[in-house]
Amino acid sequence: MTTLALLSILLLAQDKVSFDEKILATVPEGTMARDITFYKDGRLVAYRAVAGGKMHVVINALKHPDYPGIAEGLRWTNDGRIAYRATNGSQWFAVVGGTPGPATQSVGMPVFSADGKKVAYEGSRGIGAAGDITSCTVYVNGAKGADFAACGQPAWSGDGSTWAHTVRIGKPGNATRGFYTVEAMVVNGKVGPEYLTVSNPFFAPKGKALAYRAKTEAGWTMNLDGKAHETWDDMGSAIFSDDGKHMAYQASKNRKHFVVIDGKKGPEYSAVNDVVWSPDNKTVSYVAKDKPGEGEFIVIGDRKTDLYSRVYPPVFSSDGQHVAYGAQSSNGKYMVVLDDKLGPAEFQAIGQIVLSPDGQHTAFAAQVNLRWTCALDSGRSSMNDFVQTPVWSPDSKKVAWAGQNQGKWFVEVNYRRGEDVDEVLTAPVFSSDGKKCAFGIRRGPDLMWRVVTVAD
Repeated sequence: MTTLALLSILLLAQDKVSFDEKILATVPEGTMARDITFYKDGRLVAYRAVAGGKMHVVINALKHPDYPGIAEGLRWTNDGRIAYRATNGSQWFAVVGGTPGPATQSVGMPVFSADGKKVAYEGSRGIGAAGDITSCTVYVNGAKGADFAACGQPAWSGDGSTWAHTVRIGKPGNATRGFYTVEAMVVNGKVGPEYLTVSNPFFAPKGKALAYRAKTEAGWTMNLDGKAHETWDDMGSAIFSDDGKHMAYQASKNRKHFVVIDGKKGPEYSAVNDVVWSPDNKTVSYVAKDKPGEGEFIVIGDRKTDLYSRVYPPVFSSDGQHVAYGAQSSNGKYMVVLDDKLGPAEFQAIGQIVLSPDGQHTAFAAQVNLRWTCALDSGRSSMNDFVQTPVWSPDSKKVAWAGQNQGKWFVEVNYRRGEDVDEVLTAPVFSSDGKKCAFGIRRGPDLMWRVVTVAD
């Protein structure tokens, strides 16, 4: 399953998903289907077809034009169009909704605003001489931007009003210094301050707040909306709260590590990692270590958890009132801790923890004797070769998950395993009343949106 397909399904409200079972496409004999991806509502499926020495994209029964080559990776916009990169044999271009964009030597993957109506991508006419300062540009809604020595992948603000990307700017040098480059952030076409290095842009989920790391001769600083913060020896990426009003990041100075929250430096540790905001935008949590060689703990607001050999990043409930995390106990096995209550320490590894909507239960993939099970609180499902991240029903009473065993895929819903199929292509999603569960599959040549009735 592609990451894009998984995220699309997980982020979609249940009442917008189709719960009508349907074969959406049948792959013709002699055609290889690659990059199969379902649109988030379950009504469309697209794939990259390889047949007769050429490639084309198919959406349900609609065939796009043939090309000598199409790059891996198909991307759905939020308004239901498919985007990909194709070549005419000598140049590449982005195709969005069936319409090719400007041709150039190479193009980056198109990036869309949240509403799917705006698109930006990097284009390059190839690597030139060492002093070439005009080989790359960024196209925004089909319009070519300024030329630079190099451009990074663009990003859009949460409200879709702002786009940004990094650039490398060539400097011709002089009699005492040869050609060199600096880096900067371009925001809506305007070049910002020049630095030795800048990171990718990070936008807040809502609004248009923009942050990025920048390196100067004195060290690293966080640039937030054009204003530079204090300088540190090193630092991590910006982590915004869900409402876009707060920002945190990890940093270090003189070998001491800490988290900076809204510009205020927190307690010092020998290491910090995995900064997370609670969904209510009130609490910052992260993994920390007091001394090198000692165990780890979770910092949740102003308090610390117990010490463990290793801990995973915390997961909050949707209301921010419950928190769960994975931890390695003294016996070397892993367990899940929910609201300071320890689960059984009996797993060789654990996957992403998913809290039930009411915050009272946990579900996660877990490894035992090199096999995988779906663990529900302290219980287990059957053992399999592979188990994907589980999904809870809205009422917190049922769980669905996809797995693979002996080469066959299946979906188990509320402890009942479905039929074997060739591939499960999306995460399961429950209807708002929890009575149906839908997911995309491949069964023989058929690409199908499968719907099952959930038994009590």
